[in-house]
Amino acid sequence: MPISHTIEGRIVHVNWSGVITNADLAAVGALMPRLAQELGFVPHLLNTYDGVTGSDFDPETIYAQSMQRRHQPFPPLAKSAMVATTPVDLAMTRMIRTMNREPRLQMEIFGSEAEARAWLAEW
Repeated sequence: MPISHTIEGRIVHVNWSGVITNADLAAVGALMPRLAQELGFVPHLLNTYDGVTGSDFDPETIYAQSMQRRHQPFPPLAKSAMVATTPVDLAMTRMIRTMNREPRLQMEIFGSEAEARAWLAEW
């Protein structure tokens, strides 16, 4: 699976690589509620796609996960920063942001990790 994550205070940094599939999206979708329960709060997300070479997932999977999040505990507003540095990353992150249907999850796309971290720290 081309996903690794680290916990950095109130941020979960998810680093994606390889070809992202429906199974990868499902794995992260299952990971986040478990981490929120373990941490005792819903963390903000920092998604980086340094080693992504492509995507092979169905946009309906993104939509379905977004609808499932509506039944999970969220603070009034959580943040998900996506760092897109290549055309592939940018296309994929735009689709993910467009398919988001959870109004309590604010998603933004950034050209650098520094910009993304600065936005996540604005709380």
